[in-house]
Amino acid sequence: MARKSIIIINKVYDKLLSFGVSTVVSKVRLSAYKFPNKKLEGEEEWVKKWSVLGHANRRWYRLYSHFIGTNIRIVPDDIMSNVIEPILNPVRYRSLYEDKNMLDNFFMTQFAEKITPLTLLRNINGIFYTGLFKHVDKEKAGGIIKSGMTERLISKASIDENSGRSIYFWQKDGDVYKEVKTKLELSVETLLCLYPNGNYILQEVVKQSEWMSYFCPTSVNTLRIHMYRSVKDNKPHLVNAVLRMGRNGSLVDNSHAGGAFCGIRKDGSLGDFVLDQSAVKQTIFNGIDFSKEHFVVPEWDKIEEFCNKVMLSIPHMRNLALDVMINVNGEPRIIEYNTDKFALYFYQLTTSSVFDEYTDEVIEYCCQHKDEATRIFVTF
Repeated sequence: MARKSIIIINKVYDKLLSFGVSTVVSKVRLSAYKFPNKKLEGEEEWVKKWSVLGHANRRWYRLYSHFIGTNIRIVPDDIMSNVIEPILNPVRYRSLYEDKNMLDNFFMTQFAEKITPLTLLRNINGIFYTGLFKHVDKEKAGGIIKSGMTERLISKASIDENSGRSIYFWQKDGDVYKEVKTKLELSVETLLCLYPNGNYILQEVVKQSEWMSYFCPTSVNTLRIHMYRSVKDNKPHLVNAVLRMGRNGSLVDNSHAGGAFCGIRKDGSLGDFVLDQSAVKQTIFNGIDFSKEHFVVPEWDKIEEFCNKVMLSIPHMRNLALDVMINVNGEPRIIEYNTDKFALYFYQLTTSSVFDEYTDEVIEYCCQHKDEATRIFVTF
């Protein structure tokens, strides 16, 4: 009885979101991009294909078709967030996997070496730990900060972080570190003010490769890579990817901070244009003409192998968005990953539909597991 009630609540929630918020958002985006809200070729076939999972809002098809062409594999945003994500990535397991302080523990199963930035200090539920998870008191935590040897550090919330908005950069200034914008001195007390609820991580800023630095030398640029673990054979697949780059002078590569993103083709080559947060297409960004220069991500096969191993480290999840950087030695390193808030627009504005050739198996699987499309998890 209780489970049925939860299922009913979620179905009502899904319908309200699909017909309410989703309709408004899709309408705003379509008008903002100045595309006509008119019926397109293949639209009825698209509606029929996706209606098995819920209301198929035609505006999503009309929006993304202007970027990647009419394609019935285009995934509607609302069906992705309300149906596909909760089924492929069960809500009950997400909170632990999303905690940035826990990443190193998960990757030990697949990697012999450390694949995340060096961690100086962790705060988990208000308790201090070293990078190796040894419990320390407040005084020793302060000593760890003072003993930092790297030129730059970064602090960020380890849970509930929102698109880079809780990130602070710290520059070495004599014997102390100072926040690059506010000039606050780094200390345990300062971190407590910035993160009053605890749960944060303090790491070194990894130096990126010369190839990655070319697109923006001031930010750590990343590859946003979509990994999908097949429901048919449980094998990981790199389906889509984009290169995210900051605007010159920026410390972050987020598009909302003025950055841009560029699609990456199956062979690792970059597209001939970039997009900003408003999906404005540009061929020139940071003085680089993407329509004239040809770029290929170095050792793309090696990066794909790396991402496959990352995916296998997260057994409860079938759908991940990885943020991967390339260090000065040309080695891929994981910054973080996302289990929800998937931002499918990265791919459907640049390269192809989110699941591409795996679309049909995802739809079939989600149809068979519709009752698991819950955004609320309750135990009885």
